[in-house]
Amino acid sequence: MSPIPRMISSHPLWRYRGVVRQLAARDLKVRYKVSVLGFFWSLLRPLLTIAVLAAVFIMLGLKSTRYEVAFPALLLASYMPWFYFSAALLEGVQSLLANAHLVKKVYCPRAVFPGAVVLANLINFALAMAVLIPLLYIAFEARPGWALLQLPLVVAFHTAFLLGLCFMLSALNVVYRDLTQITEFVVFVWFYLSPVLYDSFEAYDRFGARAWLYFLNPMAGILEWYRYSLLASRLQTGGEMAAFNHMTFYFAIPYAAAASIVMLAVGYVFLRRWETRAVDEL
Repeated sequence: MSPIPRMISSHPLWRYRGVVRQLAARDLKVRYKVSVLGFFWSLLRPLLTIAVLAAVFIMLGLKSTRYEVAFPALLLASYMPWFYFSAALLEGVQSLLANAHLVKKVYCPRAVFPGAVVLANLINFALAMAVLIPLLYIAFEARPGWALLQLPLVVAFHTAFLLGLCFMLSALNVVYRDLTQITEFVVFVWFYLSPVLYDSFEAYDRFGARAWLYFLNPMAGILEWYRYSLLASRLQTGGEMAAFNHMTFYFAIPYAAAASIVMLAVGYVFLRRWETRAVDEL
């Protein structure tokens, strides 16, 4: 067996993967047990939000500048990943507190609890995207391209970044209980600092050569990567757009991918170092 598969198979999280699956299944069952629409709430909530936002911004004259698509298509390509990110992060922050009875009584790596939260939300996201991607191409003037093959890679890096944040914040939240409220506020601000409601070319157009500062936010590169993988066939490449595309492909996306790996590693190490203190606080 080569070193990497051996390292993965011996990792505590891999050995407890069954626990992660069981906790994720429990979260999904609890979430939809008494719900009439079940999973479709995961689809209906963001769709209604997208419809309202699209109606408002179309009336205000906002449109896509980088992609030749209707504005709702741009929202669809970015809001669904953001919904996955924000929902999983807010739940992941509270994962150790929510499972305090298990954390104190059963030994297992504490990382399985935020890991299960992220897995449950990832399953919801995957099912939602399986429905919405065909809708994107049927309802709007877009068509799938070869870039769509990058989508699993985008989801993997996005999930790595999210998982690292959940590892770190779940441990901190046990010690500092007001972190949940702080995280809610940060996510609210982060939403507007990321290209969810607008085209990131607007930031480039406003800030020019300093626009790279905007892409120090890893979610900006991740969301642009989602948009590219889904809407590449409608990407504009001429004129000033060429310079922006160069910044996106050779800085924003590679930086976001690297930041995701770093965040995953830092978050996991942080949780391992704080988990004893966190259990004592519980």
